[in-house]
Amino acid sequence: SSPSGRGKKPFAITGPGEYERQGVTIQGFLSKSKYPTSPQKATKDTVAEYVNTIYSVELEDMTLVHLGTLSDTELSKEARESIDEIDVLFVPIGGDGVLTPAKAHELAVSLEPKIIVPMHWSGIGAPRALDSFLKEAGNGSEKVDKLTLKKKDLVGRDGSIIVVTP
Repeated sequence: SSPSGRGKKPFAITGPGEYERQGVTIQGFLSKSKYPTSPQKATKDTVAEYVNTIYSVELEDMTLVHLGTLSDTELSKEARESIDEIDVLFVPIGGDGVLTPAKAHELAVSLEPKIIVPMHWSGIGAPRALDSFLKEAGNGSEKVDKLTLKKKDLVGRDGSIIVVTP
């Protein structure tokens, strides 16, 4: 096997379940998303329900949780019980099929992560979703082009918002 990984079959994670690979533990939890079936304003008749998976990833002594395209703040009992002591939370904030900025902030605060990374806001979702989310948070944010974290970077953080700019 070559150092570049050529010739190796990729390890695919295709949905809910438990996975472990090279010291990384991943748990996927089933949830749902609702997206408009037409680009016009969504109504109850033009919204389709889709499968979403919430992932909890443990690596390098950190827990990262990616909520995917979550559209409801009600997490399953299994997900709530398993996802605790979150270091980094990736939360969709754009509305239009995912959480609204207000609901996203409410859920993020309830999960008590050390760092919150808003997603699903640039070029998709509701216009100005990021501004609305940051206004809800009210405690400032840090903007970066690239997010690289080590366990030591989490010390003293309590719901810090880091915006990764596209």
